[in-house]
Formats: sequence, structure tokens, C-alpha cells
Amino acid sequence: MRERGIPVRGLDISPEMVRLARELNPAIEFRQGDMREVPFPDEFFAGVAAFYSIIHLEPAELEPVFRELWRVLRPGGLLALAFHIGTEVRHVDELWGIKTSLDFVFFEPVQVAEALRAAGFEVIRSSTRAPYEPAVEAQTQRCYMVARRPSIESPDR
Repeated sequence: MRERGIPVRGLDISPEMVRLARELNPAIEFRQGDMREVPFPDEFFAGVAAFYSIIHLEPAELEPVFRELWRVLRPGGLLALAFHIGTEVRHVDELWGIKTSLDFVFFEPVQVAEALRAAGFEVIRSSTRAPYEPAVEAQTQRCYMVARRPSIESPDR
């Protein structure tokens, strides 16, 4: 997006990921922060891309996080999500040869769409895909979903 002249900012909860992102992309502003409390003002962004970000949330956190993302989006702004499809929590102790301890939460698309609607979004597109071959990524079904903050807010919001 930056190469097309669109201003871009990045956010990650991990200080090390922010450090690496800054190193790899010195022209982009990166902040350390949590999507539960996005450190930007109301209606700051025209769009938010949260690819494989909700996979670290508990199901009960979806709606509050989506409300926070709604807050930082301008009316008419878009939210693009990607996540693993399912109902499991997958724990890994090693990732790409590095010892770790991570849980990956899978969601059903209907569950995510319901939480988006409850937070005030309109779901405008959803698609799924199988894992890429050869096994260059976790072998899971994926969902890509786009939602819009309405231009005109409903009275119950």
C-alpha cells in the first residue's frame, strides 16, 4: 500500500516484532500496542488490515476488539481480516525451529461475522481457501473477510 502512496502505520503487541518491522521498513511508522486499546484517535484510519491477528484472542474478546477497531475507523472505513477456520485452539511449542509457547485460536466465519455485526460493522465480503501446497504454511482452512463501518451510524450504536 505504501508503494501506491497510501499512508501506512503498523501496530504489534510484541516489542521485538515492532523492532524487526522498523528495521525492515524504516519508512513506515510502527508502534507497540494492543488491538484491545488501539493507540490512535477516533476515526483515524480509512482502513485496517488485521491478518491473523484475531487468532490470539479468546472468542469473548472478538466483539470488544471489533468495537475498538470500529472506533479508529472513519465512517465508511474498511476492516480486512484473515483467520484460521475451525473451533480448535492449537498450541505450538516450536515455530520455524524456534522454541515458543503460542496458542492459535480458530474461528468459524459465522462466529466472526456475528461479532462484527454486533460491533456495528457491515460484512461485505467473505471467502475461504485451502492451505497452499506445498506445505509452506500451517495446513488449515483460511477465511478472508471484509467489513465496513457504515457511513451513517444506526441509532442503536
